[in-house]
Amino acid sequence: MRKEKKFTLIGFLQKAAYRNFNCFAECNEKGYSPVHGQVKQYCFTLIELLVVIAIIAILAAMFLPALSAARARAKASQCISNLKQVGTAYAMYHNDNDGWYCFNIASTFNNTPANPFSGHAATNGGYLGVYLPTDVGYNTDYTCIGGYYVKDASTPIRESKFKCPELNDPPASGYKFGYAQNNRITGNGTKVIGGKQFNSPFNVSVVNSPDILMVISEHNKEGSGTQALHWDASEAEIGFRHNQYANVLHGDWHVEAWSKDAFPRKEKHGNGIYAAAFWYPKATSGDVYKD
Repeated sequence: MRKEKKFTLIGFLQKAAYRNFNCFAECNEKGYSPVHGQVKQYCFTLIELLVVIAIIAILAAMFLPALSAARARAKASQCISNLKQVGTAYAMYHNDNDGWYCFNIASTFNNTPANPFSGHAATNGGYLGVYLPTDVGYNTDYTCIGGYYVKDASTPIRESKFKCPELNDPPASGYKFGYAQNNRITGNGTKVIGGKQFNSPFNVSVVNSPDILMVISEHNKEGSGTQALHWDASEAEIGFRHNQYANVLHGDWHVEAWSKDAFPRKEKHGNGIYAAAFWYPKATSGDVYKD
C-alpha cells in the first residue's frame, strides 16, 4: 500500500529551492533563459513564489515587534545607567557637604552652580556636574545635565550625554530637563545666600525611609525657571517615557521603574501624597502613599 507523503514547510522549501537551482543550472549550461519557458518544469511556480513571500511576511510580522521591544528595553537600561551615575555623583556631593541635599534654584549666585542639573558650563552645569565626567564640553554659557540647552536659534543645540535616549525634541531656546529633583527635598524652611532667600534643603540625617524617598525622577518640561518635580505634577510633566514607566533615583541610591498607575502623585492618589514617604523626607510611617 502506497504511503501518503506528509506536507512539511521545510520539505516544501527544500524542494522548491532544489528545483530552482536545477532550473538556473540548466539555463546556464544551455545558454537560454527560463523566462521563455524552455525549462519551465524545473522553475518556481507562481503559487510557490507567493507562498514563500507570505511566509517571509509572517516571519517579519512576528519578529519586528520583538526587535522594537528589545530596542525600547535597551533605551530604558541606558536611562537607568544615567540615573545610577547621577546617584553616585549625589553621594559624593553628600560627602562633601555634610549630608545636605541640593537646592532647587534657577539663578546662579556667587558664581556657584545653581541647580542639581543646570548651571554655568565652567563648572559643568549644576551642583552635580562637578562630580560627573565632562558633559557637553562648553566653557561658556549654561548647560543642562541630562537634557538640552539652546541659547538661541544661532547657537548649536547642547545635548547632554546623560540625556535619556527617549527624551526628544529640543526646545527652540532655553532648557529642556530630562531629570528633576523632588521639590519636597527643599521644604526645610528658607535660607539667605548672597542677599537672596531660597527654599532650604533637608539633611540626609532626617530622612526616615531613604529606600522610599524619591530624590530624582524623570522629567519632561521646558523652561529656564526652577525645575523641580512637584507632588502635584501632571502625567505629561513626568513623562513616563519607557512603555508607561518612569525611572526614579531613591534616597538609598537605587533606581526603580515606576508605572504610570503606581507613581505617587496628587492626580492619582489625592492630597495625602504630599506628606507620604515617597515625597517627604521626614515622613514617619514609611508608607509610599500616605504618612
